Amino acid sequence: TFSLYVMDKADSFGGQGLGILQTSPASNTAIAASDFEGFTQTTRQASDILNASLTTSAYNDFALNATGLSNISLTGITKFGTKLPGDVDNSVSWVSAGVASHQVAFAEQTDTSNDPKLVVIHVAQASLPRLTLLNVG
Repeated sequence: TFSLYVMDKADSFGGQGLGILQTSPASNTAIAASDFEGFTQTTRQASDILNASLTTSAYNDFALNATGLSNISLTGITKFGTKLPGDVDNSVSWVSAGVASHQVAFAEQTDTSNDPKLVVIHVAQASLPRLTLLNVG
């Protein structure tokens, strides 16, 4: 489960929300212009949460799908980003002076109380049956 703390939301288009996508930023610690220009991913890592269902001043949980689960790094940094569903699908019917935005706490916040969370639940591997070899002979 990938969880984001949503501080504020706006949507004058109707039907927008947050979509979770995989990212490949230029740096793990700084934002670069190329991060925005090159963010063309359209493969969702979880189901979108529409604005009507997003809760502000709280964590919102995204249950990762099979693609999202496969993109969890076991040895490094897992990189997910957000995008409006209409931007992902290129399906927004633009209106004059329309606004769709989300204010979400990310790791760069000065405190750590609202950082993104990735919760991985796993089951310990079952013990294998023991095999006893007898030397008959």
